[in-house]
Amino acid sequence: MATIKQEEIRVNHPDDLHVLKGLGSGQFKFMGYIGEMSEKARQLNQEMNGATQTPATPISISQPPQLITTKNVAAAFKNNDWNTIYKLQAQADKDLSPIYKKFEDDPSKSWVMVRDEATGMKYHVSYVNTGSYAWTFSSYVDYGSDPENSHVKFTCSCQYGTYSKNTNIMGIHRYFLGLVKFASELTVSGFLAHFVNRLLRKGINFLSKDLGSLLTDAAADAGLDALFTIGTYVMPIFVPCAVFVIIFIGISYLWKWLNKRFTIYININNWDKDNDWYIRNQTFSNAFNPGKDNAKSLQIKIPKVLPPGSKVWEKFWVPSDISSNLMHTLDTVVSYASLVYENDHHFAQGLSMALTVSLEKTNIGMSFAFQCPWSAKNAQYMEGTIQDPDQFLSKARSHWIESTATNKITLGNGTNVEATIDKLKGGDPNGEDTYCVTINIGK
Repeated sequence: MATIKQEEIRVNHPDDLHVLKGLGSGQFKFMGYIGEMSEKARQLNQEMNGATQTPATPISISQPPQLITTKNVAAAFKNNDWNTIYKLQAQADKDLSPIYKKFEDDPSKSWVMVRDEATGMKYHVSYVNTGSYAWTFSSYVDYGSDPENSHVKFTCSCQYGTYSKNTNIMGIHRYFLGLVKFASELTVSGFLAHFVNRLLRKGINFLSKDLGSLLTDAAADAGLDALFTIGTYVMPIFVPCAVFVIIFIGISYLWKWLNKRFTIYININNWDKDNDWYIRNQTFSNAFNPGKDNAKSLQIKIPKVLPPGSKVWEKFWVPSDISSNLMHTLDTVVSYASLVYENDHHFAQGLSMALTVSLEKTNIGMSFAFQCPWSAKNAQYMEGTIQDPDQFLSKARSHWIESTATNKITLGNGTNVEATIDKLKGGDPNGEDTYCVTINIGK
């Protein structure tokens, strides 16, 4: 097969639906672009519901980001093989950048509504003729309630996923919505697609207080009569998922929004087969997270890894049946959380941070700290007990380990934890002063 040249790459062409080999039966019918289809949905909603005022209802995360990939790719992340990780990030960037650029430059044609001819399922996809794609899908809209919001009459689940063909990495996470008025699964799917568009155009410098309006505006784009709120305790979990939408596994295309000197990208992978782990609390000096919510209490759940031999697709919901192509190539599932820190004041100042991770309802866990000085070397420090993050960061200042060698500890229940820094100085391969830290739990 001849190699496709860069200038031949095209996005969302009706003739290229066959590249969606991992979704449904692979027998898709092109129904239309999101702009025209959402306009029809808005008109229908107006006819059915009029211009009534809709009370606010909640949105939350029902499944945090998870990567589905091959054993070889998983091994690179598990063993901190930075050279391979950099190559995977560069390739994923190349695979998905045309799609992200479409989100940014041509929103009305950035997604395609398709129908699986074998199953009748409908969802939104964005794809490139070289085989990579993104999708949104709602599995159900049903009667439901919320004990904390009497306005909720319906509940639904919707999912956002991306697939980088040349890296064999698929990323998935899922939202749970409360609705006042009924909407079709396809309208909910369109809402999530519009939210992704708006979030990507906003970039990683979004403010957490803006997320509610981004969600509500996306609902209006899709013809979904809804006003969404994100609860105080949900926000620290919601923000890392928004970061996942933007940077996936750390691709570089969307870092361009940052007005930064230093950016720290901390990836915490849970390889523990028996336990879910939680990022509990954090602190930082001259730093902030995307969204600038600056929450110190995070309570982010990282579910346990699926053990070898598990039937991956029975543990995961993905649109329709997964075709044999991906069924036989993607066999490892790991949950993770990504935390991003940027320095607040740039002139001659670095940043530092500390966080705690623990099992649920136990005192078993660890404390981790990292510093990125203005001119000195990066450093880390870690202990196998849960400590106050502020006090631990203060303690770490006299114990910093300036090394790219893996730092290892064993927790009270025998769980191994490893932390590794990719570089001590010099920034990422593009010279942008972005540093990566990987923390592997239960390796």
